[in-house]
Amino acid sequence: MLAFNAELNDVRQMYAEGHLEPPGHANMPPVVSKLMWVHALKERIKVREKQQIEMVENVIKLVSTYFSCKINIHIGTVIHIVKRVVIKCNQLRCVCQQGKSR
Repeated sequence: MLAFNAELNDVRQMYAEGHLEPPGHANMPPVVSKLMWVHALKERIKVREKQQIEMVENVIKLVSTYFSCKINIHIGTVIHIVKRVVIKCNQLRCVCQQGKSR
């Protein structure tokens, strides 16, 4: 995010310094040259913005995957504990049934 803000500040500074007399391109009419300069500034912001969006999307995916893994680990632990409890209950039931039959 800081890089994007720095880029915006750079573009803002370039525009502030050059908007009255933009740098010219060789072999181009002055109006076309000025339009190309403004277009290049705009594209510079768009590229950085797209990179920022992709980075945020990747972070969201990583965090989502991390928590999904954590939840699966906890679910696996709970299932293991429940299975052990069921086994113990079955063992106790067998012991109780053996005691009743005597």
